[in-house]
This record gives sequence, C-alpha cells and structure tokens, in this order.
Amino acid sequence: MTLEEALKKYFGFNHFRLGQEEIVQNILANKNVLGILPTGSGKTLCYALPSFLRPGLTIILSPLISLMEDQVRRLNQLKKASAVSLSSHKTPEEKTAILSHLTSFSFLLLSPEMLQNKEVQFYLKKVKIALLVIDEAHCISQWGFDFRPEYLLIEKVLPQLGFPQILALTATASKKVKRDIQHFLLKENLMLVEYPVNREKIGYLVKILPDEKSRQEDLLQVLNQRFTSGIIYCNTRKKCEELGRFLKEQGFKASSYHGGMTPMERQQLQMQFISGKLQIIVATNAFGMGIDKPDIRFVIHYELPSSLEDYVQETGRCSRDGKEGFALLYYVEQDERIHRYFAQKREENLSDVAQFLQAKQQETSYELLEKKNREKYFQEEKLMAYIFSNHCLREDIATYFSNPRPNIPEKCCSYHHLTVEDYDKGTPLTLDELKEETWEERLDSLFKK
Repeated sequence: MTLEEALKKYFGFNHFRLGQEEIVQNILANKNVLGILPTGSGKTLCYALPSFLRPGLTIILSPLISLMEDQVRRLNQLKKASAVSLSSHKTPEEKTAILSHLTSFSFLLLSPEMLQNKEVQFYLKKVKIALLVIDEAHCISQWGFDFRPEYLLIEKVLPQLGFPQILALTATASKKVKRDIQHFLLKENLMLVEYPVNREKIGYLVKILPDEKSRQEDLLQVLNQRFTSGIIYCNTRKKCEELGRFLKEQGFKASSYHGGMTPMERQQLQMQFISGKLQIIVATNAFGMGIDKPDIRFVIHYELPSSLEDYVQETGRCSRDGKEGFALLYYVEQDERIHRYFAQKREENLSDVAQFLQAKQQETSYELLEKKNREKYFQEEKLMAYIFSNHCLREDIATYFSNPRPNIPEKCCSYHHLTVEDYDKGTPLTLDELKEETWEERLDSLFKK
C-alpha cells in the first residue's frame, strides 16, 4: 500500500498537506523528527498515519487534559476504540484497567506528569512502543521552566521505555526553542521538518487605546459588526468571567472558559462552541489547543499575551477552513504589569524548581533557571516592539521566527491600513439561535450521541 493509498483509506484525503508527507516518510524510516508546521496543518495525521501502518503503541504527551480529550475523540473517529487517555480525572480503578489492557489500544495520551508515575512506567515496559509523540513541543522550552518542570524529565524516562522513536510537534519554535528541544529531547538521528508560521488568510491588527473604557467600547463595536464565531483571550480567570458576563448582558451568545472549571463544564462549553450554539468564548490560554472548529473568524487578545510565540499559537486557531479572518491585539498602557507579576512569582519559586529537578537527577542549575526567567523579559520586549512597530506586522512575525520574508496578501495588517471593517459580516444568528437554552436542552446537547 502506498502512502497515498493509506491516506485515502484512513483519512479520506487525496493529497497531503504541507509537511505531512515528509514527516510521515521520516517516521517510517525510523528517524527522530522535529516537525514545525503552521497552525491548521493537520499535525494529528503526522503520527496517526504511521501508527495505522505498523504495530506497537503510540504514546502522545499533551500539556492539557482538554487537549488530550479532544485528541482521543478525533483518533477514535478515525479508528474505533483505538485511543485512550490517562489523566488525573480517571479513578484508580479506571487507570488500572487501562494500563492492564494497553495492547488493546493504538494510542495512549498522557501528561508529562503522568509519564513520571512509576506504575505507568511499569506497565509501559511490557508493551512495544512504536512512537513517542511530544505534542506542543515548545512547552519543553517555554512551560517547562515556568510551572511544568516535568517536561525536562522526559529524557530520564526514555531508557525505561527502551529509547523509543520520537516525534516532536509544534507550530512555533524560535531558534532558542529549537535548541532547547534538541538539547533536552532529540540528541541523535534527528530530522528537522520546518515550514514558515505565516498564515496568509489571517489579517493582523493592533489597536493601542488610552484606557479600559475605550477598549471595552471598541470591542463592542467590533463584535457588533460580526455574527460568526471567535475567541477572546484574557490573562486571568477573573477577567474571563467578568468579560464573559458583560458580553452576555450585551446580548451576545458568549461564555467564559478557564482551567478552574470542572471537566464537564469545559466539555459542555467546547461542544456548544463547536456546534455553533455559542458565538464567542472568552478564555485563558487553556482554551484552543486542538479545538476542531475550522470556521473561527476572529481571535481577539483583549489583554497582552506573554510572548510572540503564544500570540502566534493562539491566533492560529483562526481561519483553519482557509477562509479569511483576523487577529486583533489590544494594548492599554501598563498591560504588561500582569506578566511582570508572573515573572516575579516564577523568580520566587526558582529554588524550589531547581531542587525538584536535581532530586530527579536532572542536571539543571539555579543559574540556568534564572537565565531562562530573564528570557521572559526579552520576550516581553519583542512583543512590545511588535505592538509599536512601524513595519509590516506579518514580516515582523516572520523575522522573529527566522522565517523567509512572507508574501503580502491583500488583507495583511494594520501597517497596510487593514481594519476590521474590511471583513465581510457573517450571517446574523436567528432569534431561535439567540435565545437561551433551557436546562433540558443543555443536558441533551451534552449527552446526545
């Protein structure tokens, strides 16, 4: 069976997307691969197709439980009962049942923390591991030094797993991030498959406003022009809830989403958003990774993201269907204070993180962690330069990621005088679609097959 025949059989596609075939070929040639593909490129196919073509278990490490749940759903749609996840939401009995029947599955999704569990490692030693996938691999560099040091411990588990073949996937990786991934994970037999981050169908807009009142008023003007779906990002749970309530009071089908919600609440909101019953999700960055909704027309950062890496990752959830959409970033003076507060808290915890890693026999010094924390200030400076840029924003993004100069589409960015008004309005929702659901309807939408 050729790769094209396998693609048609398992996915129903006639052609590979950008970078997919190259990654699959390298995996089938037993190479370790770092795949850097733009958002919306179909990274799931890169590990699912090889796994369908050869025996063994594919382990997928993901940073968020919501992302794991979404990937399990997608994989089981491709092949019934092929995927399962292990997370803190599983009962001890459920975990034992899954671990005892690993040979029944093709895919096992874990968090990096769960991979450190000795019981999990015990059962994994008993099965043939065909591939270890590190999804959102930039977390090794960015999140690992903040609050997910377990990402740096993945390499310590590799001997326990028999040094499996590795596929690291991400949509964004600066030179520094690529170096970190190679240093902590992919030391030998590495193939790099990289394509530019540019998304021509997304227009990039920046609005610098004098105060919070003007930001809120401008947001309403933007949303009153649009009736199709979008995501609004805020930095804290409190702000998400406040803005979500405000938009509902203004008549929008909006709701807030953050990590403090129960798994059932998050699942319900995702289903309502994907089905179109919710128009707007106001969220922290816990929302969006892996969300399979191709018709998101706008991504608005109501508050400042922490870096250009995060910004490009989050805006990349827009326009995955290939139609035009826009990414709007607001800035009000002193917005950066929240990230400086987070940086201070990280600095206060550096000693604890260093001790944790050293206890796990990871050669990481306090000085190295301190250096990594200082790099957050550098990322902030780059983001502020982007906001106040007097150049093409699309070119600024490409330059940051050391990508070639991109083509400049008709709807490019603020520098090229692009505005929200340049985009066609969506189809207005009907009165029936705008009315609030009853609790019976919400219950039905959550549990219907």
